[in-house]
Amino acid sequence: GHTGKTQLNAYLDDHAFLLNAALELLQAEYRATDLAFAVQLADALLEHFEDKQAGGFFFTRHDHEALIQRNKVGQDNATPSGNGSAAQALLRLTVLTGNTAYQAAAERCLKLYFPAMQQYASYHSSLCSALAASLQPPSLLVLCGAANETAAWRAAVQKPYLPDLMIVVLAEGTPGLPQP
Repeated sequence: GHTGKTQLNAYLDDHAFLLNAALELLQAEYRATDLAFAVQLADALLEHFEDKQAGGFFFTRHDHEALIQRNKVGQDNATPSGNGSAAQALLRLTVLTGNTAYQAAAERCLKLYFPAMQQYASYHSSLCSALAASLQPPSLLVLCGAANETAAWRAAVQKPYLPDLMIVVLAEGTPGLPQP
């Protein structure tokens, strides 16, 4: 039966996809605990998966059982690559936290895969999206105040499609976003 405990270590894709989901959740409903969770996830991603010498992220953790070869996957398949998703998430988290260590890791990843992106852009869509976000970071709009006022502002701002805009709504009395 299911014990409620994980049986295997999570892979890069698990961390990257969960981090992106946490960032979406923060925009739907901001909670400081969710931001702290996103930061924890990002820190774990850098600690356990990043290739600090060559850039990019390994598919398996540094403490994973010994493999003949540890892969780093940049190409998208049926799902976006873990490297592309990680780079996107780290760049978005930089906007929220001001922590440039996340941006630096994302840029090392992009530098590693840039030649492949130039040659086969269609196979590296998630990395190309991350590159676009690196060159023109998303804007952050923080709305604070009474729920009825912030809801009206959010609705007005979201009328046009603005993919490069991150919106966080802080309820009255909520401390602001962390300062870098």
